[in-house]
Amino acid sequence: AVCEPINLASTSLPLLTYDLQQKFGKGLSTLQLETIRRIFQSFALCHGFLLGDATGVGKGRTIAGVLCECKARDSNFRAMWVSANGRLKVDAEREISELRDLKELQDNVIFASYTSLLQTKRIAAAQEFFSNTENKENEPHEKKPCEKYIILDECHNLRNNSVTSKVIENFLSSIPDINVLY
Repeated sequence: AVCEPINLASTSLPLLTYDLQQKFGKGLSTLQLETIRRIFQSFALCHGFLLGDATGVGKGRTIAGVLCECKARDSNFRAMWVSANGRLKVDAEREISELRDLKELQDNVIFASYTSLLQTKRIAAAQEFFSNTENKENEPHEKKPCEKYIILDECHNLRNNSVTSKVIENFLSSIPDINVLY
């Protein structure tokens, strides 16, 4: 059971207009599917979304669903999943593999921890990953850049940490048109 706080329950949501391009057979709840739709609708408006579900709702699976929708929208998309530590990569990969073959996304998604992004080499590699975004499926005269996403999982770890917060802020500002899922 999912409980909605009274202050949220008394607020009306914007009309949901985004339709999923990925067909999900199983593995996601109705609430997770609605959240994915709202995330992409928000990306279209402001390039950002704060996923503030409580423990146990399935944020990791929702994020995995977002990555599957990214692939359905643009087969050459780029995404970086940043989390509290490198050990959580295994959890992220498990969530993705529940919805899609992990190998289908291996060229599209990279994982990082917040502390790894303090290394200049790691930031440079991530910037290179995002800069190599020309969609190879388009005709040469139709140069359309790939869609770019960064997932800041466990983003509450950035509070009160001025060094890591500044590095992430500078990194985000270096990538034009990036969609951020907090």
